[in-house]
Amino acid sequence: MSAPPKLQRLREMTNALPVQDFEDEDEEEGRGGIRNCESSVPEVRNHSAILRPTPIRNLNGAQGPPSHSLPASHSILSLLTNSIAMKLKTIEDLLHHELKDLFSAENQLVKALPKMAKAANNSELQEGFEEHLEQTKTHVERLEKIAEILDIKLSGMTCKAMKGLVEEGAEMIDEDAETHVKDAGLIGAAQRVEHYEIAGYGTAKALALQLGHDDVADLLEETLDEEKDTDAKLTEIAEAVLEEHHAEG
Repeated sequence: MSAPPKLQRLREMTNALPVQDFEDEDEEEGRGGIRNCESSVPEVRNHSAILRPTPIRNLNGAQGPPSHSLPASHSILSLLTNSIAMKLKTIEDLLHHELKDLFSAENQLVKALPKMAKAANNSELQEGFEEHLEQTKTHVERLEKIAEILDIKLSGMTCKAMKGLVEEGAEMIDEDAETHVKDAGLIGAAQRVEHYEIAGYGTAKALALQLGHDDVADLLEETLDEEKDTDAKLTEIAEAVLEEHHAEG
């Protein structure tokens, strides 16, 4: 039985193709052909090639052990994290950290209180802010004395919590509100500040006692008591402001 015309035609075309005999070629030439074939294949870079360890060179140009490449942002974050961890290895380190935070907070408050006093409408509230301004300056002086006792520097740190509280107070100053409403809002902002400072001084005092810094703890307790008194006075003023408005209404 004869093959179909199409299949027959395909066989004829195949038989007509030239056949190259590689058996007589030189062995070395054959290896060269293989190398030429390999070089003609395009390089494929996969994930394993990209993640191949690369050597690190230090500052003097010497080659160090290989390491996987990391994004620059990851490396910087790791350095910052390690730096913070190294600073707070002990309770003494933590005490210094708390004192620096308080020092920044008090200095920010020294700048903010005059603005709050100016924005207050109630005379007793104005006097309260002005009185606490002078008290806050004393708090800064106490912290500087503590720094001398511990032989540390308190500058160079920003208390982000106080920065946020001061910004909230500034927003209340700019509010277009009735006098009693604004005064009550200013008192609320001031008491948030007092509560933050009470927590901070309480923590610092406890750490100082734990470490045997009794003289430091005594200074911190003085400020802590004054912050508590200020908070209580603000509550009294707030009640008076609201009662006065209620009587007028």
